[in-house]
Amino acid sequence: LFSLFNGTPKKVRDTDFSRVREWCLAGQGDVFRQTIMLSQFGAVELNEIFNRFCHNYAGRLCVSNDHTETGTIAHVVHQLPQVFHRVDVPGGAGFAGLGDAKLNFFVKKVLPEFGGVLRSHTLVFVPSYFDFVRVRNHFKKADLSYALVSEYTHGSDVQRARLQFAKGEKHFLLYTERAHFFRRYRLKGIRNVIFYGLPNNAHYYSELLNFISAAKGEDQDASVLVMCSRWELLQLQRVVGNGRARKLITASK
Repeated sequence: LFSLFNGTPKKVRDTDFSRVREWCLAGQGDVFRQTIMLSQFGAVELNEIFNRFCHNYAGRLCVSNDHTETGTIAHVVHQLPQVFHRVDVPGGAGFAGLGDAKLNFFVKKVLPEFGGVLRSHTLVFVPSYFDFVRVRNHFKKADLSYALVSEYTHGSDVQRARLQFAKGEKHFLLYTERAHFFRRYRLKGIRNVIFYGLPNNAHYYSELLNFISAAKGEDQDASVLVMCSRWELLQLQRVVGNGRARKLITASK
């Protein structure tokens, strides 16, 4: 979309050239354009737009809040075993290959650990709806026991999915970040949590884990597994803090 801004018109139509600036006809409109982007959280997509398409002749400025050293992980009420797995993209495919790399890692290494009865009541949190669709399609193809709640799920289907998960009728609950943003459900029956990716809103991390602590002492057998990549450094910093985030991303193992 940004690459289409400030293009030179191909047809004159009813243009009044007395009001057209010379730099517009010279194809320099992008350096005179004022672009303002506002977001509650930093994101790699916004950084990419800022670096590639925001080139004003007067300069540019990026202002962001400093991340805390502890992160929202300090807001988790009870002590829970939390395992972070870094997903590397093989073959130098870069960000474009991250989706396939995450799905392969999830299918081959994560799901086998959560297939038994002891790992029932597992919440699978998926920030991106595109990843959510891929995970849902795999669950459907593999004929796994699951319920799902997304921002597009109707109210009656949401209630049914939550009830089936809380009663243990469904092994997994697939849950998107936007669904939690819009509806803020207080989910019951969670014993294990898989973060397919870290949430943009770091408060959701501790909020979901505290749902485990509220489940009548079942937090003693609970487990948390987090999948992250080097492109999620900003989200990771908001969860675990600056220092630990860089160690997780740059460590050899």
